Amino acid sequence: MADRLHDPHLHNGAQNPEKWFDTSAYAIPAAYTTGNGNRNEPNLRGPAYGNWDMSLDRKQQFGERVSFELRFEAFNAFNNRNLGMPDGSITDGTFGQITSSGQPRNLQIGARLAF
Repeated sequence: MADRLHDPHLHNGAQNPEKWFDTSAYAIPAAYTTGNGNRNEPNLRGPAYGNWDMSLDRKQQFGERVSFELRFEAFNAFNNRNLGMPDGSITDGTFGQITSSGQPRNLQIGARLAF
């Protein structure tokens, strides 16, 4: 655990992937001691996550025994940028930074002929 020096929240839209919270709010504790901060900061939140998966399909019957199905699927259909969680390890060079993101939009088309 790190020593917590002051409130780590960044206000007024100051958050960005390079600095999600105020890293100067924490210090590495002295050797052989535990810090005074919480193991988990309950009020520090990661970025919002938005994901819309959609599909459209059409099935056509030909006689009694043959059918054809066409599917179109979109994963993360609106291509939302979903950032990962900020690095919470005070000894890392990327402490307080977001270095990962979720998947971009993925489109898929499929067809099925059943007889």
